[in-house]
Amino acid sequence: MLLKYIFKKKLKAKHLLEYMKKNNLSRKELAKELGITEAYLSYFFNGKRTFGTKAAIRISQKTGIPIENLIQ
Repeated sequence: MLLKYIFKKKLKAKHLLEYMKKNNLSRKELAKELGITEAYLSYFFNGKRTFGTKAAIRISQKTGIPIENLIQ
């Protein structure tokens, strides 16, 4: 069950990975652009955390990624 939960979270990161590739950004550059720490972004990519509501709204506004693709 834990693996299923982590896998579901990692699917959320897919949209940000696509954004990174499209804009040729590193994780460090993306974190700076989004106004979050690189560590916070790393937790998200590793499936250990999801974005909080405020962070998800800000990220959605800056990237154009629908908010429902960022939070559960």
